[in-house]
Amino acid sequence: MATAIKTELETKGELSIGEKVEAGTFVLSLTVGGIRTKASVKGDKVGKMAAAIRVDAPETVEEMSDGADEIAVSKELLKVDEVLALMQEVRGTRALVRGKALPGVRYLKGGMYVYPFARVTWVERIIAAAQERIDGLCDSLERKWPEIMTEEERRLAPLGLFDLGDYPTIAKIRKATRLRFSWLRFSTPGDLKTISQEAFDAERAKAAAMWEETGQQVRLAQLETLNGFVGRLREALVPGEDGKRRVLQQRTLDGLEEWLGGFDFENVTDFDELRAARDRVRDAMRGVDAEVLRREPRAADRVGQTMTDVGEALSSLTVEQSRRVRLRD
Repeated sequence: MATAIKTELETKGELSIGEKVEAGTFVLSLTVGGIRTKASVKGDKVGKMAAAIRVDAPETVEEMSDGADEIAVSKELLKVDEVLALMQEVRGTRALVRGKALPGVRYLKGGMYVYPFARVTWVERIIAAAQERIDGLCDSLERKWPEIMTEEERRLAPLGLFDLGDYPTIAKIRKATRLRFSWLRFSTPGDLKTISQEAFDAERAKAAAMWEETGQQVRLAQLETLNGFVGRLREALVPGEDGKRRVLQQRTLDGLEEWLGGFDFENVTDFDELRAARDRVRDAMRGVDAEVLRREPRAADRVGQTMTDVGEALSSLTVEQSRRVRLRD
């Protein structure tokens, strides 16, 4: 599919930035639910609480009507390790998928992310592995469910707040934590042309503008990411006024190495200037790590000078790219 689309676009001549993004990406739609861990307290209970507050701490409430409708009170449910671990896995997977998508894309609703073709298989593996872990956590939760519900009743029943209807079933939890996803492509429906050439042309123009904006935003975000890495390295490697260098953490270099390695996959706009900056940084970092840079001043000086030079070039590029983005906005 990708080859066919790109070939079709290339017949028109040089691709614009927007056309390159359109030809080189898919949109991932990821849907996942959650587990209900709060429930509202019924009105009669709230009324009793309000009356107690007036008696025991009137200074905390200047005005409070007799009606409980004006007061919203909730109770916590299922605050147990098994549920917390399950929710953490779901949130962590969503955050990972969002974090590895192309940066800077603003027009998509939540749960939709732009990915280069080369990342599709990786994403599917990540989701499959996460779903396997989620299913295992659901199994653990199911085994402890009777014990958990007994404890919930022990905790809430004396307060008159236990209601079995507030709790989801294990089946509903499994359904809510199922990772559902699909790959989409946005294009102007060809059938629209047979209905109205004017409407077709208008929709095609809107799609072209959307993809062009996407490409410009992606470029700016990529510039800012590399510029951030370069800036942190420069601060650590170039001595300050006191002649001392800051401590350089290996995790900073690990993050940079990951970004450098993935750039060719994510360079869907053919950003040649950024590629050149990437190459300079990659060449400077070849064969060095945090320990080498801490132990060998000459290596630190060499890399620090490269980061200074690259940082100046990136700053200029970032200003220009920011201007392009503002003009489109």
